[in-house]
Amino acid sequence: MSIDEYRRLQGGKKMSLLESRTPSAFESIMRGLNEAHDYANGKDIGAVVHVADVFRQEPERSPGT
Repeated sequence: MSIDEYRRLQGGKKMSLLESRTPSAFESIMRGLNEAHDYANGKDIGAVVHVADVFRQEPERSPGT
């Protein structure tokens, strides 16, 4: 799911702080969540771990950087 698709689904609402960190991080998180949803029946726990890894690896950024 791209950022544009997400915004369209949210009715054009402003993105939250997490969503606005970086487009690539947001898209990676959404991709991981989509994978987790696809494998929610216990087929593969790796997709859920991927989302946690994104949060661990993505450095915190201060506003305006």
